[in-house]
Amino acid sequence: MLLGGAVGLTNSYQRNRKQPNQREEGTETDTLTERGVQTAEKRRIYFWGEQKQTYRSLEREDWSLVNITEAEVQFRMKILLIFTLYLISGPVSCFDVIGYPGGSVMIYCNNKHHRKNNRYFCNTNTKQCVYSKSNQTQNTWIHEDRFSLHDYLGGLIVTYRNLSLQDAGSYQCGETGVWKQTVNLKVNSDPCCLGSKTVSGYLGETVTISCSYPEQFERNTKFFFKQNHRHFAEKIRNSETQRDRFSISDDRSSNVLSVKIRDVREDDGGVYFCGVSDGGQRFSYYSFYSETQLQVTAPGSSVIIMIIITVCVCVGLLLTGALALIFYKLRG
Repeated sequence: MLLGGAVGLTNSYQRNRKQPNQREEGTETDTLTERGVQTAEKRRIYFWGEQKQTYRSLEREDWSLVNITEAEVQFRMKILLIFTLYLISGPVSCFDVIGYPGGSVMIYCNNKHHRKNNRYFCNTNTKQCVYSKSNQTQNTWIHEDRFSLHDYLGGLIVTYRNLSLQDAGSYQCGETGVWKQTVNLKVNSDPCCLGSKTVSGYLGETVTISCSYPEQFERNTKFFFKQNHRHFAEKIRNSETQRDRFSISDDRSSNVLSVKIRDVREDDGGVYFCGVSDGGQRFSYYSFYSETQLQVTAPGSSVIIMIIITVCVCVGLLLTGALALIFYKLRG
């Protein structure tokens, strides 16, 4: 590339220079001899290594040409350096993830590049990381504190549970030396997401669980999940009306998602979350923002419990009265 620039400079000089045998009227010879021209042209070819000598050999009108050529070379070298650093560091992208206090997020860091290196999720501020080792079996979960990592061929899944306002910040997920993505985690306070609530249901009956959602997710797909230990199992989404014993409705005028569970069973009891999804092919996430504890009891069990409590109270009162009577007679 440098040689081509020098040759172009030489051709430009040849077009502009005077012929060796021509003289302007009334002036001394201002042209170079044939030998001098050849010497100057030869030096131009090597001007990068001999800048000082070359500049002295060039006519005044050629200085601007040399400066332009050198600036172009420097610019191209800078571009090449930036591109090289980009290739060394690997592709980088940045995405926003929105969570809520007490909720969880499930982040999908998708990437088709896979070289069987360690994958990770790191807090860029505290430098704390969770790793999925390359020698671990595919489709397994790694659990550490509030984090769970799932390494699969298409990327990395990260579950971050029980969020707090202090968890907001910058994170990175990726594969060592291959690719990485920057995650900007935002933990927002919203009246719709103010902690856990409890709903009671009876065996064989129908129970309804409702949860408000943030207005910004009005047009996003909503989901209803059941939490099984550290995992979340999808039960239904608002793009369908019914799935098995679950039915769902989305009231966008009031931003309320309602789910009905028919023929409630004992194993339906547990923790449920309403959630939304956002993102695209390269990056996506679920935000679980509303927690509901479902307690399932047998029909009439509450009546039986009340009867038992009443009987116990009556027996206690009778014993208390009997003891008081005995004490009174002994004093008399």
